[in-house]
Amino acid sequence: MNEIKIVEYNPSYAKEVAEMWNRSSGHEGWNGEVFNTTEESVKKNEAKSSNLNLFLAEADDKIVGYCTLKEYSEDIGALYIGLLNVEPDYMGKKIGKMLVLRSVERTIELGYPRLDLFTWGGNTKAMPLYKKCGFFWEEMDRATHLMDFIPSVMQEDIFKEYFKKVDWYNDSKRTIEIVPDGRKENKFEYYTYIWEKDGNKLEIDYERRGRGLRRIDCNDYSIEAVVENLELVFGSKYKIKYIVKNKSGKDLNISIKGMNDKKIDFSMEESSKVETEKTFEGEFFVDKINQPQSIWKTHPTVKSEIEINGVKTVFKVGVEPRIPLSMDVRYRDRLDFIGLRSKLFLDIENNFDKPAKSKFSLPSSNQVEIINGEIDVDLKRKEKMSLEIEFIVKNAGVYLQEISISVKPDGNDEFNYNKKIVNIFSIENELFVGKTEKNYYLCNNKYHFYLGYNKEVDNRLNEASFRDISARGSEFYFQTPKLGKPYTEEFVKRAPEKVDVFKKDNYVQMSAHYRTKEDENFEFITHYQLYPNGKLVRWNEFI
Repeated sequence: MNEIKIVEYNPSYAKEVAEMWNRSSGHEGWNGEVFNTTEESVKKNEAKSSNLNLFLAEADDKIVGYCTLKEYSEDIGALYIGLLNVEPDYMGKKIGKMLVLRSVERTIELGYPRLDLFTWGGNTKAMPLYKKCGFFWEEMDRATHLMDFIPSVMQEDIFKEYFKKVDWYNDSKRTIEIVPDGRKENKFEYYTYIWEKDGNKLEIDYERRGRGLRRIDCNDYSIEAVVENLELVFGSKYKIKYIVKNKSGKDLNISIKGMNDKKIDFSMEESSKVETEKTFEGEFFVDKINQPQSIWKTHPTVKSEIEINGVKTVFKVGVEPRIPLSMDVRYRDRLDFIGLRSKLFLDIENNFDKPAKSKFSLPSSNQVEIINGEIDVDLKRKEKMSLEIEFIVKNAGVYLQEISISVKPDGNDEFNYNKKIVNIFSIENELFVGKTEKNYYLCNNKYHFYLGYNKEVDNRLNEASFRDISARGSEFYFQTPKLGKPYTEEFVKRAPEKVDVFKKDNYVQMSAHYRTKEDENFEFITHYQLYPNGKLVRWNEFI
């Protein structure tokens, strides 16, 4: 085999890329999938892709490897390896390693702190490669997701002198196991890198939810940040400790300055010379949240600037702000009837680590008359309860009420906060429009269409979906609008500037207005019309 070269894609490689995919057909790595790729299809697909880079491996005068690098749409501050392939006859020749390392290198060049990828659950053969390249396997039920913090490590001033003498890849001493990663302590999960060369050792932790550095342990000193709990109910203050040890026998000057992050107020400022060991303590405040934290997103962090003998770095420990009282409406999808007396269930949970009393009222609305809406409950520590709520259906529509909740945890003052309660009531042959915290809705008879618009809720920004509420599994999704060439995925993460919803005699309509970030003068509108027989019409209007 000739020398392997990593090159950047351009259209002149399209024919060789197509041949590579066709030679990869039927391989177990693609679950036996058969490709029928042409030069023209490669040119077309790559022209409309949102890749920042496409790296190819070239050997024996042909393309034998393929790796895409793009911006990660599910979270902030990361790039993403979208697709990685090595031709079967060239597996085991370290081509995958070369492609992944080039992606890590490019992530560093572009100044991103993290590189992510997904793989399929049974792809255990590739795990050692990914982990050796710096990835950690995140333990999740629904996906096999990996995160690589090497780009962050290599951009940190605090480590630059160390890595002038140590190779981050070859001198890694991290134990590689084919299991999800993470050392668990008090519900926190820490990912640990270890390097050692000629007795010069460095061990650092990244915290899973905040995606940030939280511990450094080297020959001269160690410093770690410890937050009292992961799950913190908003509206209160909590403690963080910085445990510093001087192992050098020389002066160790430490300065810690708190930094505000989303929903976290932290104003600590302290400096000291540490002779042997010292613990610094700070206090931070968790501000109000409106929705539970998404597992797909970087969590709010207790963030601080740490200065060690004049060199600065930033520590981040992610926390999970909790609503005092979790509350969800449980009501099965169905067509209702005016005057029908029915029941729904309100599932509540006390998120305090202590008993708490709670009072609130569920008001009647144009859609329903609530019969037993005055709620007064005492909940034990972390207790869950399901409340049966009776109501009478009055009209079709969206029940959206902001209720005031009074909470008194044991040993604390009583305080109030607001929460929105949502449910949709559909009536046969009735049509209506509306919006909730998550979506804009079109409803016509038993058919529902929604457009997700709130990025902070569950990452459903611009997700369009249509379903028949009487048929389980009938949901159909529409792709996010893309403009090009090259095509962009900016509207995965950008809400419409405005959305108009209205109803006519026999249909309901939604018009979502978009303006591109690249060209503020370029606008378009995506229209949707929903009819009582389930017909959905969609078209774009360019302005």
